[in-house]
Amino acid sequence: MILLGWSGIVALVAAIVLAIIARRTVWGVRLDSAPPVPARDVPAGSVLFAARYLRGYTNELIPLLADWQARGVLAVEQRGTDLVGNARSGAAWGPEWQFTVLDASGLDAVELPVLRLLVADAPQRGASSYLRREDKAARDRILDGVAEAVTRQRALFGPRPIDKAWLAVLLPVLAIGGTLAAIVFFAIGNAGPYPIAWSLLGGAAGSALVIGLCRSGRRPSEAERAYRQSVRNLEGWVHSTTHIDPRLAGWAMLWNLPGPWAAGLPTSISSLVGRDMAFLRGDFVKKRVPRSIPG
Repeated sequence: MILLGWSGIVALVAAIVLAIIARRTVWGVRLDSAPPVPARDVPAGSVLFAARYLRGYTNELIPLLADWQARGVLAVEQRGTDLVGNARSGAAWGPEWQFTVLDASGLDAVELPVLRLLVADAPQRGASSYLRREDKAARDRILDGVAEAVTRQRALFGPRPIDKAWLAVLLPVLAIGGTLAAIVFFAIGNAGPYPIAWSLLGGAAGSALVIGLCRSGRRPSEAERAYRQSVRNLEGWVHSTTHIDPRLAGWAMLWNLPGPWAAGLPTSISSLVGRDMAFLRGDFVKKRVPRSIPG
């Protein structure tokens, strides 16, 4: 019976491994396997989407602000001195911010709602706003608005086709079945409380991981795949070029303005490097911000 219990553990591990492989292959983005071809072509979609999967949640806004400045959409000015975030007051890390709309006529339905969260009267030319360090509500609205914009961008890429949906059902069933088998057979075989407890905890975590990896059995649309491939090619150009294109500053900000980019751009853009957490409320960043402000 104990041997059958271990068979259940093997089934769980197999489900996890197969789910990881399936996520990368069957339901993955399927970018070209060859090395990227450096290209300065602008990807067909908002920089926010690339910022989400390259930089992570809460780190998407800085590339967008750099992109808007490069496109002449918004003027971004830092006001006051740098201060450490304060969890008690909700004050954000860094300075306060002044935003002024220049020309937002070219913004689409993905980015315009985000601009309106920064400047209430946008897209009116000359409209301005001031983001204070203690304004937790505004910062939360901005963070939520960015997340919604990323979702809108993905929706514009089109439906995500179902691919091998049966596999998305089989692997969670295998993981859950293996977990239950391990618990039952360890109990029948009097393996003791520790194998049963570890089977329960490990099985629950492993099954949740498998379910998360399988999700709905859908892979990115062709438009999303093309966007991601274009970002990959652009990354190669951004890191290799010696003649920067200021119009692509927002995209170069995805990789924190490497090489000659920082020196070749206006200070209003280059000074945004490392400012991601300056747009989070104080209690959000308290565990992520160093005690002193980096130079």
